[in-house]
Amino acid sequence: MPTIACVIPAYNREGSIERAVRSALDQTVPPQEIIVVDDGSTDGTQSVVAAFGSSVRYITQENAGCASARNRGVHEAQSEWVAFLDSDDYWTPHHLEKMELAISETRGEADYYFANVQRPATEGELDQWQLAHFSIAGDWKLKRDGQHWVLRPRIPMMLQGTVFCRERFLTKGGLWEELRSREDTHCFLAHGTGYPLCAVNHIGTIMTADAKPSNRLTGTIDPTSDAYWLYSVQLWRDLADRLSGLSKPSRKLLEFRLFKAHWSLMLIAIRSGHPWKATLYSMAALRVSPHFFLGKVSGRRLTEKDIVPSNAIDEGLPD
Repeated sequence: MPTIACVIPAYNREGSIERAVRSALDQTVPPQEIIVVDDGSTDGTQSVVAAFGSSVRYITQENAGCASARNRGVHEAQSEWVAFLDSDDYWTPHHLEKMELAISETRGEADYYFANVQRPATEGELDQWQLAHFSIAGDWKLKRDGQHWVLRPRIPMMLQGTVFCRERFLTKGGLWEELRSREDTHCFLAHGTGYPLCAVNHIGTIMTADAKPSNRLTGTIDPTSDAYWLYSVQLWRDLADRLSGLSKPSRKLLEFRLFKAHWSLMLIAIRSGHPWKATLYSMAALRVSPHFFLGKVSGRRLTEKDIVPSNAIDEGLPD
């Protein structure tokens, strides 16, 4: 069976880290390692983790963001595979057992294996696969090229429900630390386009709404902020440059998403009363795609379904 390390990034989570660690220790097939990377906490996170003794390896670093903390944990791990868990969420008891079985039955062919994630009650109690309109038949499904799964309008995978091959994760550069938001999307696309992926059919992680909004980037960086779209520009530009072997519809999608990021920045600048910024962003959108730009200027409501035929991107349904 594969060896798996659990990596938990934490920042000021003294009220929830114990539950997260306990869910890893109580797995029907426990991980070989549990590593908590404290990203500069100023509360009692360290003392809570210390109570677990040698069962948990505690690493601290200056605050550098969640991507940095996760990458640090992967570098420190000794196992073949790395399973991420957020410090305010917890795993269901059979999560690693089911992930290990899928890895074994597919001979570890996939770069990463992802389970479903239950969203918190504040988000309607739906799971991630429901939100992504994604489903598979059977216990698991291996995709030889994951680009059609990761380029869906909403991806079905989340880091706290995913197990990565450690060596391949590090070889591809891990999480992009420069992105303080959307680094998970970048990771899933960069590590899943042109490479095999495997979906594992179970709820592996329970998300909670326990963390304070100030401790969640998604509470301050959302689609109404220019920061969100600035990170999106970096995200889509980098992926368009680095990904080879994309199908024509897939490349068209990346182009549209990069255009949309510039266009959204233009709209925010207009609403904020910054005409020069709006001009610069509109010029950037025009350079990405004159076709999309003219469509928007003419009043057309462009969506991804308008750009790519509905049958061009796999819906993730049973074959």
